[in-house]
Amino acid sequence: MTHFFSRSSLAAVLSMAFYVFVSFAQPVDASTNLSSDLSSEARLMGFRNMDELRSYFEISELLVTENPIPISRDELRLTGFTISNGTASAIGTTIGSVLGDLGADLGDVSKWISLGSKLWDIVKDNQPIVNVVTQTVSVLPEAQMDWRKMATWKGPVAKSYTLAAKNLYGATVISHTYTVAFHHGGSIGGRGQFLANATIIPTNVNVSWGFKLNSNVKVGEPLNTGTTEQPVPGVDLGLEWSMSSMLKKTQGVDQFYIRGDGTTTHVNLY
Repeated sequence: MTHFFSRSSLAAVLSMAFYVFVSFAQPVDASTNLSSDLSSEARLMGFRNMDELRSYFEISELLVTENPIPISRDELRLTGFTISNGTASAIGTTIGSVLGDLGADLGDVSKWISLGSKLWDIVKDNQPIVNVVTQTVSVLPEAQMDWRKMATWKGPVAKSYTLAAKNLYGATVISHTYTVAFHHGGSIGGRGQFLANATIIPTNVNVSWGFKLNSNVKVGEPLNTGTTEQPVPGVDLGLEWSMSSMLKKTQGVDQFYIRGDGTTTHVNLY
């Protein structure tokens, strides 16, 4: 997998190369409802008429797919994602005082703390944010805010998805691949399955000439999807994206609900 780069798609380059060499003598279709300024721009860009311009710049299909090949730990490590897990030995002498502070409150959501950002950019003006792996969120007991001092961590879980947009010619003009990653199953004294280092990472971005892509991550409030005795935090990670060209702006949300037991739910909201 290629990480952290952006380039114009080959299909778009070949398409535009064709238009540059077509005859400019043919006038733009005057029957369109678009402005004369835009018609002039179409001629300058090599489009023979407004139908061709529309077909190139109009997004006609959007699709989000889960990539069938899992991301390996080595590939995830290349992004800078924290791989190391907490261990029981790391708890040391702190476990007694932590359990004393928690008592029966381990399953009380008001006694949890969400560490990290609530909103961050991952793609800005077609460019992946290279230090985005520093932006993560953890849901931990308030009395133990260092996830490395908790036991039974598992993972990381890492699933990759691709948001693709096609124009009316059927060419893919925007492709945004991103990875949802997190550690799960952290416990104290055998209780709970908490979350750590949850994030969404841009792993591949391709945007054709004339289009713009922006995306960010918005974190929701945690809920207890388990029981009071065995709490399992769940939290929304929403990938909010916007795509635009000279003709139209399209936006939506790719929503991921992740849980401390390592399960995820994926919903497209566009």
